[in-house]
Formats: sequence, C-alpha cells, structure tokens
Amino acid sequence: MLIGIVLRGSAFVFQSYGGGGGRVFATASLVTPVLLGMWRWSRGVGCCGGAGRGSVEPFYQAYIAPWLTPFGFAVGLFALACFAFLAAVYLTLEARDAALQEDFRHRAIAAGGAVFAMAVIGLALFPQARPSMTGWWRLRRPRRLERSGACGGAAIAWRGSPRRVR
Repeated sequence: MLIGIVLRGSAFVFQSYGGGGGRVFATASLVTPVLLGMWRWSRGVGCCGGAGRGSVEPFYQAYIAPWLTPFGFAVGLFALACFAFLAAVYLTLEARDAALQEDFRHRAIAAGGAVFAMAVIGLALFPQARPSMTGWWRLRRPRRLERSGACGGAAIAWRGSPRRVR
C-alpha cells in the first residue's frame, strides 16, 4: 500500500511537469484503495494476529493468504467504490461548468450504486469469511445498524438524484 501511495505521488509530480505518468497514477489510484480495504479486513478481525510472534507458519500462510479471500477482495472493492463515490461527489461541487457537473453527478450516482452492491456482496460473504463469528452474527445481528445504514444510503441517493448543485 505504501508503494502505491508513493507511486501515485511520484506520477502526479511527473504529470504536473509534463513528464507523463498517467498510467502509473491511474493504476496506483485503483490498487491503493483495494489494498487498504483488504488490509483493514485482515487486521480488523485478527487474521494476522499471531503471525511473527514465534509462530512456525510459513510466510505465505501467515501474511499473504489472509488477504486473498473472497471477503477480503469484497472489502477492498467496497473501499474503492467508497473512494470513487466521494471523489465524484466532491468533483461535482468543485466543477464550474454545467456539463462537467452533470457528468460528475452521473458518476456519483453510479458509484453510489457500486457502494450499495459491494455492501450487499460483503454482507453475503461475511459468514464464510469468519465462521467463528457466524453464531454471534446470527444471534446478535446488529439490525439497527443495518437499517440506519440502508436509510442513510437511501436518503443520500434520494437527495442526490435531483439536479441541485450549488
């Protein structure tokens, strides 16, 4: 992830001075949020907790395999969709041209749909990702949190659908 941040910054500087770097910037901008989401998943649930503390697990199993799960990729793509949604919303407000605002508005709506889709996929994959937490998840499933998140997402989609840009 650190390499992606450094590549993104370096490519931005080279691009600012006319030296190219557009593909490196785009690739690093896509890979870094995905790796951030995958890292957050693996650290958040303690997948790599005992690694490096005298364990005899091979390097791949201790440090790399926990990231390469379907749920890990879903969380990474969810993070990417969230970053894309925020960027499109901010650029909608930043743009001065009406056609450009409309373009970013459509991108924000599409990215909001991607955030919703990745959230649904993540919820579907969660019981397979952590079988030890499945019993807790079924018994004490945080329904209020799910409902408030769904209502918040619906409110954002409803509020953003009309053409009301400052």
